[in-house]
Amino acid sequence: MIKIVKGDVTFIDGVMHLLAVIRAEFKKEGLNIYQSETYPDRDIILNDLSKKDDTLVMLDDDEVIGFITSESEHDFFEECFDGMPFEYLKKHHLDSYIGRFVGYARLMVNPNYRNQGLATRLMKIFDEKYKGYVIIFLVDKENKNAQRLYAKLNYECLSLEKNLWAFLFSLSTKK
Repeated sequence: MIKIVKGDVTFIDGVMHLLAVIRAEFKKEGLNIYQSETYPDRDIILNDLSKKDDTLVMLDDDEVIGFITSESEHDFFEECFDGMPFEYLKKHHLDSYIGRFVGYARLMVNPNYRNQGLATRLMKIFDEKYKGYVIIFLVDKENKNAQRLYAKLNYECLSLEKNLWAFLFSLSTKK
């Protein structure tokens, strides 16, 4: 039976196994996503799991088959923009939302469980939690499956940022 729980460090081995499966799938598809052993590594995943209110783990019985984490506005902007990205926010008319941003990161679903709406379930839990926030997350430009998923969920691609090599999406804030 598939269930979603708050993540904690007891799931580290299962999430690391899921990451290995995801890496192998991307490699098989010829995609250079998550192919570095340094990102994300065990320490990054442990940090994610230590923020249990901001990390979800999807289980099929005891097997970890899905994962997503979120980051505070400050942490997300610091990591991705070396601070506050005022020029980027102004360019996209989002500067009035400072204080209401959240970053989603490392959405993963085991390839054997894809096309069953499981990633959508994970996303919708966070979308409800962060209703009224601008939700930004990074998507590798090669990851067309993720881009299709986010478009289907009504996320809007704001731009391809050269320094990030990723698409930034924002959930419509017109709620």
